[in-house]
Amino acid sequence: MERLIASASLDQRAVLGFPQPGSSYWCDETIEAVQARYGAFGFDPTPYR
Repeated sequence: MERLIASASLDQRAVLGFPQPGSSYWCDETIEAVQARYGAFGFDPTPYR
């Protein structure tokens, strides 16, 4: 599942329940936690910053 999320587009992640970029959900702590979980699979946190 991690590989799927890491390689998914922003819209595909949104369908899976990820908030869109710009959401207040994406604070520094959340971005760091998501990067820690999915970074090894190629997740790019740039759009969420």
